[in-house]
Amino acid sequence: MLLLKNPPFLFLCLAGATEATLIAGMSTFGPKFLESQFNLSASEAATWFGYMVVPAGGGGTFLGGYIVKRMNLRCRGIIRFCMVCAIVSLLAIFIFLIHCPNVPMAGVTAPYQYDLMEKYRDLYDEPSQLRLRNSSLEDTLTVGCNAGCGCVREVYNPVCGADGVMYYSPCHAGCSSVNHTDRLTGKQVYSGCSCVVGNVSRAEEGLALRGKCVSSCHHMPAFLSFLFIIISFTFLCSIPALTATLRWAPQ
Repeated sequence: MLLLKNPPFLFLCLAGATEATLIAGMSTFGPKFLESQFNLSASEAATWFGYMVVPAGGGGTFLGGYIVKRMNLRCRGIIRFCMVCAIVSLLAIFIFLIHCPNVPMAGVTAPYQYDLMEKYRDLYDEPSQLRLRNSSLEDTLTVGCNAGCGCVREVYNPVCGADGVMYYSPCHAGCSSVNHTDRLTGKQVYSGCSCVVGNVSRAEEGLALRGKCVSSCHHMPAFLSFLFIIISFTFLCSIPALTATLRWAPQ
């Protein structure tokens, strides 16, 4: 009961619990957010997120303890310091409002270009979009150019066509063989993809690269910079908050 009569101690514990919840959520969904917004692979998203978390978290934790010791802050000074760190993190969190357009995926978010060409329809033809919304995924993934391939929905292996459209798998792109391995990316290049409408003058028609298409969004450097700030200031007040909690606790 004595602890319940100690408001600073209670609020510090509540702030610590809230911060731990936010950190857990960020650790779980942060890489997935990077993956979906900037069209990265799961490994690339996890790697970039690790580059941000390890130095920012470790450096912030060490720097927070050093500041408290160096400036010889008392409890009230520590709480003010933690409030400043929390406000900075709160302001920087608006970076999550950044929105990047999704790369079109044939049969999922965009119609097959080959199928539309066969029917003399434009890529953004309204009836085609309506067909995508009202049909099942199995129906929209199977069109004339891959109907005879026997593709299964359970095998998700995205490829990026030379037309800038992402396909559910090489089979759904109508690819017949692996042409070669790209020297720059080290990814397999599929050829004979009957659903891919590429640039004929560049000999890109029917080619697809293994993996997701590269996003045209250029906000990733800014997002990672602000993410580094958020993580740094979040961990910057972790040791000071713990110090204040121990000092406010009754002996």
